[in-house]
Amino acid sequence: MYSPSLHLRCGLIALLLAGATPADAQIPIWTTYTFPTYSAEDAANKVAQQATIAAQSYSYGVGGMIVENSTGRVLCAHGNRVNGHLRSGEAFPLDPTNHGERQLVAWYFANRENLRKFLGYVPKPQQLTVVTSLDPCAMCAGSLLTAGFNVAVVAPDSSGGGVNVDGTGRFLHVPKTVQQLLKTNFGYYRVTGSQARQAYQGGSQILFSKQAISQAAYQTNIDVFDNSNADVQIIRGNTRNNAVSNPALLSPGDPVRQSLAATMPGAFSLILTNTNETADVVRIFGTNFGKTYYTPTPELYALLRDANASAPGSGNAVAMIDPFGNVLGIGVDKPFVSPIATCLMNAVQDYAAFYFNQISATSGNPGDINVFKTNTPFLYLPSTKQFTFVFLRSPSPDLTTTLKDM
Repeated sequence: MYSPSLHLRCGLIALLLAGATPADAQIPIWTTYTFPTYSAEDAANKVAQQATIAAQSYSYGVGGMIVENSTGRVLCAHGNRVNGHLRSGEAFPLDPTNHGERQLVAWYFANRENLRKFLGYVPKPQQLTVVTSLDPCAMCAGSLLTAGFNVAVVAPDSSGGGVNVDGTGRFLHVPKTVQQLLKTNFGYYRVTGSQARQAYQGGSQILFSKQAISQAAYQTNIDVFDNSNADVQIIRGNTRNNAVSNPALLSPGDPVRQSLAATMPGAFSLILTNTNETADVVRIFGTNFGKTYYTPTPELYALLRDANASAPGSGNAVAMIDPFGNVLGIGVDKPFVSPIATCLMNAVQDYAAFYFNQISATSGNPGDINVFKTNTPFLYLPSTKQFTFVFLRSPSPDLTTTLKDM
């Protein structure tokens, strides 16, 4: 565990980090600190800074960082980037998986050789703590557990989306195997002068687990998220086409259709025609959710089976079915990238990047607001939220990757 007396032995690091994508070059992506973090309070303030940067980028105000337990050295810090900026300058959904914690996990596996180069070794996830400003969602919690990180949480998710949804640290809503991992690998800092969290919750290996954070630091992290939430919802409402047209109606020579077919494996290879309505209506947070979906067929099974068999190391495949029954992509597991590069996540990320870049390319010059809404990509391409995902194999509820994907 880090103590300030070790500071002089920490040294400085400068990692070669992945920069912004060309379509979103004006958004600062990574921040690397060249000094340690000294306490739980210091860590809470640092992740609040990352959350603020995320909010200023019109994404959710959530921030996090990877800290080495033995030195307190911050290896990488990052915030939520679910939204990007089009060529015209408008905020637009970039990638629904771009939560800060999930990206920190991906960063670690992409930069292990850089860590080895600059540190002389690669710290194992069990030797690191991801400090996050907000209670992670299921996707991020599953990603962090799959990788094996320790996790320190500053504040609860007031929207109800955190994995510790009832604030008790018991995680009774997940399977027992995953429940035990959350109890061991996650920690929730005690808050001084507050009725919110009077005692530490969690495992003993989390950095600064015996320390407390102030009510001010706790509240700041809550406020940054809450204040950003409304902005993100407005962006979502203004940029989603709920009346998207069938992309199969585009001519085979249409450049958008051709680009999609070239980008997403299996796109337009099959059209499902039979629909079903779910027998049960799920009730979540007081709202009823029904779902109409296309019935899988033997042809879809064969498509998924062949895609999985042709992918080295893949254990599963998933099809992306649009609202019209078109298969618009097939995703496979890529364990050579990272343990969280599952078929569902790969398919969503690949399509989200394609969708964002297509919209940006037709969004007009800077200042031409809403031009993108008149062009083919926006009119014919569904957003990731509008897909139904069909798996080759049913994910086991006892796996942390299932918590991540579901």
